[in-house]
Amino acid sequence: MSCSFNKMIFVLVLSTLLAACSHLLPNADQLSGESRPEIATVVTPDPEPVDDLMRDYLLAEKMSTEQLLAVFEETKNKFLSENKSEDRMRYILLLVMPDKSFHNRDAALRLLKEWPQLEEQSPGIIGFRNFLMVRLEEENRMIGKLKRISQKMKIEEERSEMLQTKINEIRDMEKAFNRRNLY
Repeated sequence: MSCSFNKMIFVLVLSTLLAACSHLLPNADQLSGESRPEIATVVTPDPEPVDDLMRDYLLAEKMSTEQLLAVFEETKNKFLSENKSEDRMRYILLLVMPDKSFHNRDAALRLLKEWPQLEEQSPGIIGFRNFLMVRLEEENRMIGKLKRISQKMKIEEERSEMLQTKINEIRDMEKAFNRRNLY
């Protein structure tokens, strides 16, 4: 077990014991005439699902190609069969991993946009979903700009080559003309 989990259990057990002890000695409060303040129980929230997702993503980055493909197929099948928010997000995170055979930014963006509102989601998942959607949309815009610029560059290179060819032809004509005038 992790150290933080052990600490969380210790705090919960300790707060429960303190609360229980305060109910065992009601006469002591009445005898002294003082009222003791209520002991607040410390309730630590469950870890955010986003934490688990990021941990899984970091582990996936370190896997071999074969392991990663197996995890991808397993995650994809689990998502398709159960369609839970966390399974959807795991699948999306795998889809956006760069330089992988299953990389598909458009499918990931589509899954983010078509997110079902059937189950209640944690604020962390909602925020992460929105962040990822904005990031992927921006990436698509940048790729579109890059393609347009690349296309313009290709057209300019062709134009430049054509002009260079014409310049060379004019030089050749000028040289030929100068040779004729010399004789």
